Amino acid sequence: MLSTEAACKGESPMAQVYEEFQQELEGSKAILTALLLNLPKFQQNWQKVEAIFNQRVITLSGEDLEPQAFSRWQSLQTEIHREMKLLSTELRFWQLRSQGHNWEKRREKAIARLDTIIALTKCNLMSKMNN
Repeated sequence: MLSTEAACKGESPMAQVYEEFQQELEGSKAILTALLLNLPKFQQNWQKVEAIFNQRVITLSGEDLEPQAFSRWQSLQTEIHREMKLLSTELRFWQLRSQGHNWEKRREKAIARLDTIIALTKCNLMSKMNN
């Protein structure tokens, strides 16, 4: 449902979903990049990110987009989905083998994937705002 604040700004429900998703992704990145990683806090936040993605982002249809914008949106949506799966797999491996040098490498990979997903989400937001 579109909030009053979003309605006043002229934001669409789709833009609102992407903004919420992006905020949670950035929260995950902040926890992951902290000097002293709070793994339980990160796992809790990541579960929220996955829930938003699975329940709200992936279910978006793009039906209110112009035909020329739909193709780009669909490509970005597919790429976000792909990166989310890769990151989830990376996180599972990281949790299983979180020791020494490999731990830091996996953390860096996870941060890089988060950056990619955040950038793709911003692209979708920007193209949605411009339509």
